[in-house]
Amino acid sequence: MAFDTNNGAVFGIIEMHTREPARTKAFYSHVLGWQESPEVLVGEDGFFMMRQGGSNPEATILGAGDTRGVPTGQWIPQIAVDDIRAVTAKCVEAGGEIVAEITQVSNDDPGLMCRIRDPEGAVLGLIQVVKG
Repeated sequence: MAFDTNNGAVFGIIEMHTREPARTKAFYSHVLGWQESPEVLVGEDGFFMMRQGGSNPEATILGAGDTRGVPTGQWIPQIAVDDIRAVTAKCVEAGGEIVAEITQVSNDDPGLMCRIRDPEGAVLGLIQVVKG
């Protein structure tokens, strides 16, 4: 997965944890025309969803296993950043909190991700793509 942050923070992708990933996938396929991206596996029961004819994922639908601090059934925006450690430090300095610590995206993806909560309570994900 690649996001061009243009040396800044940009919305990258949205994700949702659900108790019934297959039903959720079917819903958004029917309503929005999204299709599963067969090239990319996301955990045991997750998948990337893409627009018909699109080249970038629009959303990630995941099972309810490790929600990393967010209830199921809610969309979580993922912000692509250049330096996830610097951004999380600024978050804490500004009165926010880290909801889920920085971890590697997956065994196959060396990128980093975490979740933060702003002072009003909104949760969002941060993702730092390793540029190769």
